[in-house]
Amino acid sequence: MSESGLSSPAAVSTPSRLSLFLDRAGLQGFPWVSAIVLYTISWGWILIVRDSYWADDWFLFPRHASTFPIPWDSMGFAPWLKYQVPIFWITGPGFFHTLTFFSYFIIGILLFGIVNREKIIDSRNQTLFAHILLLTPLNTARIYLATTPYTIGFLLFCVAWHIMQDSDSKIRNLVSYLLFFLSFMFHSLLFFIFLPVYFSFRKCKIKKYSDVLAWLKQRFFLLLLPPFYVVMRSYFWPERIRYHDPSFDSFKRGLVSILAFSAVIVLMRNAKKRFISREKSLELISVAFVSLFLGALPFIVLGFFDNYVSFAQKNLIVFFGRSDLYSRHQNLLGLGIALLFLGLKDLVPKFRDSVFRKFPAFFLTILICFNLGFGFEHVVDYQKQTSIIEKLNDFDINESNLKFEFVDQSVLLNARGRIYRSNSDWQGLIWRAYGVDAWQSHTAYSTCQPIGQRSRLVLIQGPETHWQALKNWVRDRDMGFNVTVDDTPGACKPEMVTPEKVSGAIPILFYFTGVKN
Repeated sequence: MSESGLSSPAAVSTPSRLSLFLDRAGLQGFPWVSAIVLYTISWGWILIVRDSYWADDWFLFPRHASTFPIPWDSMGFAPWLKYQVPIFWITGPGFFHTLTFFSYFIIGILLFGIVNREKIIDSRNQTLFAHILLLTPLNTARIYLATTPYTIGFLLFCVAWHIMQDSDSKIRNLVSYLLFFLSFMFHSLLFFIFLPVYFSFRKCKIKKYSDVLAWLKQRFFLLLLPPFYVVMRSYFWPERIRYHDPSFDSFKRGLVSILAFSAVIVLMRNAKKRFISREKSLELISVAFVSLFLGALPFIVLGFFDNYVSFAQKNLIVFFGRSDLYSRHQNLLGLGIALLFLGLKDLVPKFRDSVFRKFPAFFLTILICFNLGFGFEHVVDYQKQTSIIEKLNDFDINESNLKFEFVDQSVLLNARGRIYRSNSDWQGLIWRAYGVDAWQSHTAYSTCQPIGQRSRLVLIQGPETHWQALKNWVRDRDMGFNVTVDDTPGACKPEMVTPEKVSGAIPILFYFTGVKN
């Protein structure tokens, strides 16, 4: 046999080692190529606007952070959260946005591995599950730098869960508990940690009381983490500025929600006993409900939803409408949505399989369209900001305490219907145009000021719809924003001012028509 015909031991062992690693990590069956391509198509717009700032992000500028520091400690946030600011000073916004882009892809991989290890989904649903995890248009507010703790906290949480799962190693468990604790910079995870607890418990074969005690002994420190964090927070970094605002009413809402949820789970268990042929699907739906409930519970407790009708209504608005920054409240819902979709899909009677065989591809196409639509909104909004800064650069400021009157007649083009804040967005644009001294010595307004005050009108006009902006960009490589700067006294007229808040919650497709209500 010639030398070329001999097989290298390394060449033989490498595939088996990779296969062994993927199997141990629960990643066998993950659709790497399609997941990377579709995820990049859906969320790649984050990299296009990677140097952008939105809403409270302006306070994270290096100079601004020292002039107007965000009181992390007084707001009850984890003390290690404040270290993101000096990191930001070194790296800038581009690094943080790129980190966000890759973090959510890694989160999707880790959640896939966790669920795959639990054998909750079968091999025929693995690809669809991975795609829904990555492509569901949740938390478009991930582009905001102020939500970076949500991203990093959730990533640490998933890493911790993946390390702890199926591990008998004391060192691995200790590392996972430490990562869980650090992930609590995102406070909603104090509730969500009961999902890995639930996953752990459902795997135990409880036959007698001693089995429960054995499980409690095994997961004692995991169960102790949330109350331990709350005690540490109460003594060492208490909330002095009412931000999360827990109260008796909030705990009452939480208790009612838990009781209602428990009733649903009991009904689901009874249904599984009656419909044995659909037991797998009903089990999947039960796990989905647990995940969705724990992901939404923090926002129910804190009163973001007044009642369950409000819960359904606001979630539809957050999913499809002008939700401003509130899509950040969806951050923990992806796993539950993916599991729920698979459970409901598998409930379809066999004779309808032919109809639904092509439905997943259609469904994923819809998800990608929404992601592209929401992404384009942010690209358009960022272009508006850039146009304003470039126009302001053409005009010097030779006096102090100049009043800037920003009149925006293109509010329909604001990403997700967001509002430009006077003390952050407009003020931040002044900073970008004139420097940090201008931030401190000049004031921004979103409307006209009384005649007689020295002011500078900044009038922003643009295309009527996102569709028109897209056509302008394709044709002219310019979206069509027109910014006028006028220092003439009284140039700002009240009739110029468009209400900042656009009423209604319009589905995304109507954004491109210019419909207001």
